[in-house]
Amino acid sequence: MGWKIASALWYLFECSLSHQPGKSSGAQSRWLAARSGTDERFLRRAAHPLCFAVLSLLSGLGFGLWGLGFSAAWSALDELSKKHIEGRHCSVRDIRLNLYGTAAGAAVWLILRLFTRTKPRA
Repeated sequence: MGWKIASALWYLFECSLSHQPGKSSGAQSRWLAARSGTDERFLRRAAHPLCFAVLSLLSGLGFGLWGLGFSAAWSALDELSKKHIEGRHCSVRDIRLNLYGTAAGAAVWLILRLFTRTKPRA
């Protein structure tokens, strides 16, 4: 049950970041970039695969293949929904970055699953 809750909380966190108006999102990115000494453009691009990798991994751990399917679908729907948010836009590049993150999270989930399965007793 813990992974399901973690997955749901991460999804809500990601939605709160993703669906802010453009001015709020930009101000938050500039603040974080200044504090971390990171280029803002790099930070904004890196956020996509990182957030979706975490979502995919947590969703896989909580819900199995259904969770991974949800993560893959949400990686596109999240971007498409930005057309309706003031100051935001939908980008094919961002959808790709989201899908890369989803694939990375799914790969980690698969590796964990392969190496943590209980082996049958002889």
